[in-house]
Amino acid sequence: NWNVAANWLPAAVPTAIDTAVIDLAGTYTVTMNVNPTIAALRISGAASGVQPVSGSARTLALPNASSIGEQGVLTLASSTVNGAGAITNLGTMNLTATSVAQALTNSGTLVVGAGSSSLSGAFSNSNGAMFRVTGAGGTSTCTIANGFTNAGAIELTSSGGGFGATLNV
Repeated sequence: NWNVAANWLPAAVPTAIDTAVIDLAGTYTVTMNVNPTIAALRISGAASGVQPVSGSARTLALPNASSIGEQGVLTLASSTVNGAGAITNLGTMNLTATSVAQALTNSGTLVVGAGSSSLSGAFSNSNGAMFRVTGAGGTSTCTIANGFTNAGAIELTSSGGGFGATLNV
C-alpha cells in the first residue's frame, strides 16, 4: 500500500516535496490507497518484472513532470489526475472513468476503458504508440478537450455485449 512508510526508501510516505519513484526490480503492485499530493511520479520500470501502480476513486496531484517507464503500468479508475506537470507514458496507462488535466504524451499504450474519461491538457500520441478506447465490459467514451497530435495508432474496439467505444475531440 502507498501509505505504508516501510514500503519506501527512505522509510517515509512521499509528500508534496518528494518525487515518488517506483523502480525496484520484480513484479509487484503498488496500491494507491490514499490521495497523494507529490512533487512528481516516476514509475521507472526496472530491468526485470512489471511495476504496476493502481488506484480507484483517487485524486493524484502532480505539479511537476512525471513519467511511466517501459515496464511501468499506471491503472486508475474513477479518479482524477491534476497539476501542471506533464506526463510522459512509455509503458501502459489504463484509465477507466478517469480525468487527466495536464499534458500527456503517449509513447507506449494508453487504454481508456468503460465509463467516461477525459484528457483536458495537450495530448500527443507518438509514433509507434497505441491509443485504445475499448468498449469491453461497458460503454466507453474518451473526450479530448483540446484536440491532439497523432503519429501512432488509434483503435476503437467493442466486444462482449455490444458495448460501444467513442472518441470525442
